[in-house]
Amino acid sequence: MPDIHAPDAAVLLPGFFRRLDRMDAILRVIVSEARFSLSMDFRGDPGTQLFFDFAKRPTLISEDVKREGAIHAAVPATVMHDILLGRIEPGVALGRRELLLRGSPSHLAKVIPLFDFGPLLYREHLADIAYPGFARTIQPPSAKETTMSQQNYDGTPVVIDERSPFEKALSSLFRTLAFGLGFVIGWLRYRVFKRLSLFDLLGALSRGLERATPAALLDANAPESRPPVSRKDAA
Repeated sequence: MPDIHAPDAAVLLPGFFRRLDRMDAILRVIVSEARFSLSMDFRGDPGTQLFFDFAKRPTLISEDVKREGAIHAAVPATVMHDILLGRIEPGVALGRRELLLRGSPSHLAKVIPLFDFGPLLYREHLADIAYPGFARTIQPPSAKETTMSQQNYDGTPVVIDERSPFEKALSSLFRTLAFGLGFVIGWLRYRVFKRLSLFDLLGALSRGLERATPAALLDANAPESRPPVSRKDAA
């Protein structure tokens, strides 16, 4: 079996966040339709910075180290990795000054929910790229997995797709049903039941998916006891 090295967190994070541009409507629900810009600085060696422009439709998500948003977040890449896995609560990271936020208080309140929804999707992203410990199978890694796992991996999503024709057809059916459900809920929300909270519905969806997640996977990502990152590392 080839020697596999998992990519660093600073490499994984941009690939994950760039995939969120496919879910622009959901992102806007999470930030309560606010129009602002957000820059996220993932500290590490190497570090990276992402820029989110919620004033554009669809939301612009790009790697841009020269632009600072109206809201700026700075966090060690390893800490953000743990937050997105549910190992560390965002509030705990804020209290330890591992996660630093700067900007308008009203906008800051809309940014925090982005971290709360992280575990719902981040584990799936790691499974899609066959990240060690999250791969969908326990079979020996394919050539595609080995390529993803090398240290020169650039963060681009590498979806491991070895599904049977039946599984692909079923997946297509589920995507169609999900689109139909989203359309019906959106139609009702904006034309009939205007007090319906889409945020509550997404929260319920998140809790349902979490409840269906195998206990072994949740236990493997339980909060770990470790000393907080120093202020020098977080600053």
